Amino acid sequence: DSRSKSGQKESIGPLKGIVTFLTVLGRSSVHSVELLSVLARGRLSQLVVHNPLLQTETKSWSDLDHMRYRGYVKCVSKRDKNSKAGGAAAESNTQLMNGTDDPMHQLWIDVIDLHATLLQSTGSSPGEPETLKDMVFDFVDTYCASLLQSLYHCDAATTTAYSTGTVLTYNVLREVSSVLSLVSALYSPRYRVAFEATHEKLSSQFKERSKSVIGSLAKFLGATGSARELFRLVAAVDKLTNRDDEDFRLSTTADVDIHTAFSSGLQGARHQAIANAHLATRCYGLVSEKEHKASSHATSGTPEANQVTQISLEQSCQLILSSEFNRTMEHSAALCLTNAIRVLWRTRATSTCFTMLSESEAGAVDCVAMIQPGMIVALRPEAAEFAQDDDVDPVRFARVLKMDTVSRVWNVVFLHSFGEDDDEAEMVVSMDQLAGVEDVAAKTPVLRFAA
Repeated sequence: DSRSKSGQKESIGPLKGIVTFLTVLGRSSVHSVELLSVLARGRLSQLVVHNPLLQTETKSWSDLDHMRYRGYVKCVSKRDKNSKAGGAAAESNTQLMNGTDDPMHQLWIDVIDLHATLLQSTGSSPGEPETLKDMVFDFVDTYCASLLQSLYHCDAATTTAYSTGTVLTYNVLREVSSVLSLVSALYSPRYRVAFEATHEKLSSQFKERSKSVIGSLAKFLGATGSARELFRLVAAVDKLTNRDDEDFRLSTTADVDIHTAFSSGLQGARHQAIANAHLATRCYGLVSEKEHKASSHATSGTPEANQVTQISLEQSCQLILSSEFNRTMEHSAALCLTNAIRVLWRTRATSTCFTMLSESEAGAVDCVAMIQPGMIVALRPEAAEFAQDDDVDPVRFARVLKMDTVSRVWNVVFLHSFGEDDDEAEMVVSMDQLAGVEDVAAKTPVLRFAA
């Protein structure tokens, strides 16, 4: 058994190098994608999809011990007696897990990144590389349980950590970011229809898990950002009595006036900042000694931050929030949040509720009966506009304000792209310019929050 484990460890390095090379190759050029497509017809699928080592290890992560500290090995708990950041907010950081990064988990993340790269690369290349698409779909089928489990882990760590013991770690965030990047690629315009048609249940699960990840990580990032902002305002208010700068006094007073946390006074705001910092630090855990050291030092690198032996609870919270590890966790959580939002953006109802019409189809539409005030329509420019300007947009979108059924015209306000100046001027357009119409019944909210 020991020889088998030793052989497995020795095979991880070469396999990781191959996966990294294939990922770089997939990102390089269209010709590289063609080469990968040729490899996929050979033994590439056997290497990165139906790999016995990868299948065995991913299944073992469903065990309770592996689930709690996913992405690490040798996680033996011990008490850190040298922690200088005392108090309730630092309670979670005084538990040092003597673990190290799991090389198999790092390989798993690289394999996920490879398959996401294959879809992203083929999505921008000409032709129809069905071989690579089929290989990625095969990978998703083979490891769907592990992919969903990582998203569940991220949600459970921030919502039910007290009852399940699940810990949100840096390696988990890296894995979740890669999984969501792959899911986002599956929902790209080129592959969405095929994926949803063949994976209806899994598609629904990915969407629901993406929503849960957004809620969980928004809680962590919101608590961290709110605590940092409140500490800044509390410190600014403390300086008001010793500062004669009227501009500083006015700007600080304005910030305090609009912050609801100061409605119960300065001490109430200070208490709220500490509570938010405590919530943020309870969302994640420190597993390796490297992570513990990164959490014990402020990013400013000031000697005072490392030499203080007796500090207040407020100072303790500020040191934790400004630590290198906390900022790393914030950055990783933000990447996960971005990828999760991209998944929902590509699967939102509005992405399929707008129908473009050809000129013959638009001519057969009963505009009076179908189009109602408030709806969004696509409009073709009139022939006179083309004659005056060759660069005129072929289609523009507008909101219908009111309609004249006798003259067959609409009063509309055109919608502008991001970065353009808004022009709220009402214009009159002919119904004959219709190029597309939205399906109002298909529009539903992407996220629903309890009141």
